[in-house]
Amino acid sequence: MAERSSYAMTEAGGEVRPRKVNLPADVQYLALEGGGGKGVVYLGAIRALEEMGVLPLPVDKQAREVLEEMEVLREQPPHQVIGVSGASAGAFTALFLALGFDSSELAVILSNPSTFKALYDGPDNNEIRAVHENRFRRAKVFDNPIDAARRRKAELAAEQEHGRRVSIRPIPLGQRAPRVHDFPFADDDFSVGTSAGLVGTVAAASFLGSPFLTGESPVDQLGPYVDRVLESPLGLAEDLVDRVLESPLELAEDLSGLAALVLLVKSLSPGITGAISEWLRAYIRGSLAALVERKPWYGDLVKQVASSDAQLEQYLYNLLFDRGVFPGFAVRDFLKDRVVTFLRKRNEASEPGELSRLADELTFAGLKERTGTKLVVAAVNITTHEPAFFGPDATPDFPVVDAVAISGCIPPAFKPVLVTGCDRVPDGFWMDGGIANNLPMHAFDDRVDGPLQPGLLALRLEELGDLSERSKLQDPAVGAQVIEEGMFTLLADHLSDLAVTAMFTSESGQVRRTAPQLRTAEVNEASQTILLNTHRLDTLEFAPPFEHSGPRIEEAFMAVVNYFNRSGSRYTGAIADYLEELQALSPSSTD
Repeated sequence: MAERSSYAMTEAGGEVRPRKVNLPADVQYLALEGGGGKGVVYLGAIRALEEMGVLPLPVDKQAREVLEEMEVLREQPPHQVIGVSGASAGAFTALFLALGFDSSELAVILSNPSTFKALYDGPDNNEIRAVHENRFRRAKVFDNPIDAARRRKAELAAEQEHGRRVSIRPIPLGQRAPRVHDFPFADDDFSVGTSAGLVGTVAAASFLGSPFLTGESPVDQLGPYVDRVLESPLGLAEDLVDRVLESPLELAEDLSGLAALVLLVKSLSPGITGAISEWLRAYIRGSLAALVERKPWYGDLVKQVASSDAQLEQYLYNLLFDRGVFPGFAVRDFLKDRVVTFLRKRNEASEPGELSRLADELTFAGLKERTGTKLVVAAVNITTHEPAFFGPDATPDFPVVDAVAISGCIPPAFKPVLVTGCDRVPDGFWMDGGIANNLPMHAFDDRVDGPLQPGLLALRLEELGDLSERSKLQDPAVGAQVIEEGMFTLLADHLSDLAVTAMFTSESGQVRRTAPQLRTAEVNEASQTILLNTHRLDTLEFAPPFEHSGPRIEEAFMAVVNYFNRSGSRYTGAIADYLEELQALSPSSTD
């Protein structure tokens, strides 16, 4: 017999407030947080929701209606979920759920490392993904309308300041490549013959960890030496120091700052480019090697970017002029292939060309019409600096594949997507929804200032630790094992911290679009959220080996089971079978 739904509004102190989602039958909406490779734990939560009759979702709206009439055949009304939302990796998973994929199908996708290695594409200099009038196309980055408008705005500001007409000329396309490609990794000139060159050497060494000088000298210890060099009358040297010292932290911690510094030093004196380039070459190679030794799953990424000096220069070009390292065409193809599978299941077409066309043209309204499921993904317009939702209500005619690709467009790893001329979507460069709204719990609210949907269940990725392993530490009297810190450790940790910070929930339940006056008790977000432990999983380690992911997937399964106060051999047997299935699919960490 079906359980009675309990998410009806309840009276409390004269006010009407939503209650916790107590029963599986209460769940009408799912919200999934972004987290890169950590999202593998969703497999456990999804399998648990399948055991309770909440998932999978049907691929056909008519099938949904038929199944709803057959609720007497199941413990809960089947397929009562009518909406799924997500950001970044959560948006990918939300799309797969909306397309009717079950936990076994998802396991095949998320357990295959080669699938994710292929996403690091390019370099494809000067090319970018674009959506114009709701149609995808490959576009040229150079002199796009967004940058033209940005330059005009800068011109107007400069004219107001200087009282005369100002024209900003972009670096001609023909002159862009040499500024990067002429960087002399193979230059034989190692002389350092000018004060300007000496300043450049000291500045580069200090900001990049100073292995060129002493190996340990931090920036503050090099400061007095830089000051002495600054006494040189060379205006060029003074200009260099002024420009470099303007934002030392950004230059030290940002890869684009590194590339800009390389170009800056090169522009000063041909006499020192060989020395600087040879040092930077050794520094970059050594840093990347240390990174791979510390985190082996970066190996394929490093191999793609730095397989040769020419390849490295081309990716530096992307970072400087295309706003991201990888173009992301492979990401779009990956998502499109999943949509093609969905359309093939529905027998909408059999010929590859027709399936490809239908996948490109599938809109949010079209997906809802086919399945009865609302898919909503979070994204950010970095041109207007505003977050937004893509979905059947907000952007019915926007292509699903491109919106989900936008939501997973992690900066600065991927180039942003250029959107122009699309109804209800502001023109601009669009990127990862996790930057501003990593857990879109409010995607289905009836009003922007209203309470959280009472039937919404959020799955949040959280580092909860592993208390069972803390007692396994050896006797404190025994000396500690010494591990050398890698040269790239600080930068890698910083970039990881940036990613985690960008995806941190801004409130207990994540971005409240408006009405900050609402109290947490009224919103009831915490009681409608299940925390999934991501201990020892990495944001940038996709398809981790079973040794890493298996325990967390099992914990995620049990987190859902415990949330609904379920127990019994049915659930322990189900997760045991699923873990066996996953282990057969997953490569070993020793492979």
